[in-house]
Amino acid sequence: MLKSLRVVCFGLLALLSLNAASVMADEPPQTYKLIAGGSYSPSLGAEFRVETFNLPAFGQFTGVRIVSEPSFDSPLRKLGLQAGDVITRMDGVRTDNLAQLENHYSWTQIRYIKTGTQMVRIGSIFIGNGVQPIINPIGGNAP
Repeated sequence: MLKSLRVVCFGLLALLSLNAASVMADEPPQTYKLIAGGSYSPSLGAEFRVETFNLPAFGQFTGVRIVSEPSFDSPLRKLGLQAGDVITRMDGVRTDNLAQLENHYSWTQIRYIKTGTQMVRIGSIFIGNGVQPIINPIGGNAP
């Protein structure tokens, strides 16, 4: 019973994320405002800056934009993130300041938005001792 309920829930989530993506494709592009200048995160291997974003589907929120290409061994690169992409949450905590980036280690769930899209995605990265992560991108629809 629990297993079938889980399958139904995942099916509904997939359907909702597809519908959200098709609705968002017709909306105007995101707008943003710079809040804080860039800062390098050694654990994530990239430079970031805090910005306020306004997406029609979600309203206004704060996130961190990746402003430099992630280093070769960065966990962000292994997930496919690059300069311009935005991280909105790490382990469910909003990324509204640069210090928040350094408060995570081991397996960490992140919510992110790829440049040029408005769809929020969820993935898991490993922050720490260089262990290769298993990439787990999942579609999502909330920043």
